[in-house]
Amino acid sequence: MVMATMSKLVKQTSGGTVESVPNDDQFSEAYPTLWEWLTATQIADEFKKERPKLSIGIEGGYWRVSLSDAALECSLATLGNSFATAIESIDRLLLDADAPWQHWRKRGAKLRPIAPAENNP
Repeated sequence: MVMATMSKLVKQTSGGTVESVPNDDQFSEAYPTLWEWLTATQIADEFKKERPKLSIGIEGGYWRVSLSDAALECSLATLGNSFATAIESIDRLLLDADAPWQHWRKRGAKLRPIAPAENNP
């Protein structure tokens, strides 16, 4: 489902970089959708993208959790009475095809094609 949502947000291709991820079983088990979104760099079989950023703050007396994806030029944020509520909320919203994503510009996604050697190890 996450990959389908990412693919829906893709508008065009361009550059990006990829790096390794931490080994964090506790986070990946507690928030599997958020973990998949944060660690995914491949969209479909043709494109790679930079990983998004997760921001945490307090706004109006609530916890605010925001996922910003520079490669797809959009962000998604939630508020909660507790940190657990806010992060669980964003984990669920990432599965929602109608989640309230905020698109930054109309230029399109910053993706780079996967080289044939990267696609077929």
